[in-house]
Amino acid sequence: MKKLILKMSGLGLLFLTLTLSSCSKEGDTGPAGPAGPAGPVGPAGPTGETGTANVIYSPWLSVDFNDNGIGEIEAPSLSVDVLNSGTVKVYFNLNDETDPVVFPLPAVINPALFIEEPTADDPYMTLDPIFTEGSITILSNYILTGAPFRYVIIPGGVEEGGRSAVNWNDYNSVKKYLNLKD
Repeated sequence: MKKLILKMSGLGLLFLTLTLSSCSKEGDTGPAGPAGPAGPVGPAGPTGETGTANVIYSPWLSVDFNDNGIGEIEAPSLSVDVLNSGTVKVYFNLNDETDPVVFPLPAVINPALFIEEPTADDPYMTLDPIFTEGSITILSNYILTGAPFRYVIIPGGVEEGGRSAVNWNDYNSVKKYLNLKD
């Protein structure tokens, strides 16, 4: 094993001596003094992120589908700006308001959930939303009558602050976050 011998110049030795001598044990800390007077009020801070006040949501809407499995929802607040920089979520309630079974769209739903005695020939229900200015089109492989849907429009800039606060694909989380009533 090799020995390492440090050679220190006079200046280095002086620095080491001063450093070590400045480290000394302090005495016990005394009791805290009385609180001082409040300082002056500072300038107002920058405007914060847009909150949920700008989030738009619909009531549960009854949607009828045509013979091609197409349902239409009017969404007047669905603007080009939202389409370009925001987010739109659509939810489907397979049951009713007293006992909701809610799916975020797009959805693929097992027929055992909505057919009393499903067979192997019963396909899974698919629900796919298409968003255009002022309208939401829902495509399905089933023809639905009076199906309850709800949409939530999150303008650009709002979701970034809300993303960590809510899982937009979990309807119960969204419902709690926005204080939605069924």
